Amino acid sequence: MRATDLIIRPHTRAAHASLRASTSALPLVAALAACVGQATRPVPPHGDGPPPTVPGFEAPSAQEEVDPPALALPDAWTLADVEAVALAAHPSLAAASAELVALQSEAANAARRPNPNLSLEFEDVGGSGAFEGFDAAQITLGVSQTFELGGKRARRQEVAEAGVARGQWARVEARLSLLRDVRAAFYSALAARERLALAADDERLVDRIHAAVAERVDAGATARSEERRALVALSEARLTRMDAAQELDAARAQLAELVGAPVPAGGPVGDLSLLQGELDLSQLDARITTAPALQRSASALRELSALAALADAARSPDLDVGLGLRQYSDVDDHAFVISLGLPLRAFNSGADLAAAARARVVAERRRGEATRRALRAEVAALVARASAARATVELIEADVLPSVDGIVEALELGYREGKRSLVEVLDAQRMRGDARVRHLEARIAHHLARIEMETLLGTPTP
Repeated sequence: MRATDLIIRPHTRAAHASLRASTSALPLVAALAACVGQATRPVPPHGDGPPPTVPGFEAPSAQEEVDPPALALPDAWTLADVEAVALAAHPSLAAASAELVALQSEAANAARRPNPNLSLEFEDVGGSGAFEGFDAAQITLGVSQTFELGGKRARRQEVAEAGVARGQWARVEARLSLLRDVRAAFYSALAARERLALAADDERLVDRIHAAVAERVDAGATARSEERRALVALSEARLTRMDAAQELDAARAQLAELVGAPVPAGGPVGDLSLLQGELDLSQLDARITTAPALQRSASALRELSALAALADAARSPDLDVGLGLRQYSDVDDHAFVISLGLPLRAFNSGADLAAAARARVVAERRRGEATRRALRAEVAALVARASAARATVELIEADVLPSVDGIVEALELGYREGKRSLVEVLDAQRMRGDARVRHLEARIAHHLARIEMETLLGTPTP
């Protein structure tokens, strides 16, 4: 049987009086609920300030589509092409943006007060004697509200807003990490394409040497064993060229997985020349202090500090205030009911949780210091690696490459004239090939070091 049936059936006069009293109390209760449950100040979607920006790495809005449409690469694709396609549809960026939206929603919710509670109570009902039925019933319609004391709501907002800032920097780091992987894969593909061109050129040279040996064998000027030796060298050159072709295919496949789109065979198109400007660690120190990893650590420290302040505020008891209207059925009168409540901290004062929160602040501060040291050490190693690669490239370009080309031409001519041996020609050819490969490897090492440094610092290196 429903409660309304109990009110209107047994005693018509008392029940109708109860309904009239309850109805007359509704405007007062609604007004109290509106007063205590009014909206609080809005929380900006990015915390107290604008979202963090990284020069050279413009981040998309956090409200972007989680699953945006994929783009296609042109036939002759460049670094800018693969970056655009990867940034448009990579799931890691969509995940970071979705997480930031969640943090912003939590920040908006943190600013809201607790909801009021509406209650309807029936007392002295269904007893014996005078309390049988609803003759002596006391019906109370009330609303109660919890008032947070100790600044809990403000501390809660600070925690949420610090979490938003941390999420923003996490998204920046996700973007930088993706760009690092895409750029490294692009330059690896570019190096593989150049290595294939070098291997094809070496194969043509060895094929020419083999033809010269065959002519001398046919002329009876040299033994047939030399032709077999030249044929082995030619086979090795062909295998090297085939390996380079497979390496290029693998690099394109890796890049296709990163960007989430097919990679046409017309690319990559780019340049592996050294970047301008020497790197100086002392000039990079200022950029280290603003690195995304340190900014995210600072945001985490602010969040934990706010959590510690919230733990201290939570030790203050909240005040529960209630206001209601009570109807006395037996005398057909009514009166207001006011209630106040405070929880007693008899067994748990919250001191242990506050101490744990403060300890986590100290731990995060130490982690931030460790991150700063590790970051500077890694940047110093990358500066040294880039400088060593630059020195290697400059030395090979200045002294090695011009010499080996002339040596190979002179020895090949000398062999045709019978003045040089085949071993000397093949050794010169291998020396030339090794020098060109080392020149290529030094250039790609220079680019990869600069890419890694840009990812750590969050800004393009000079």
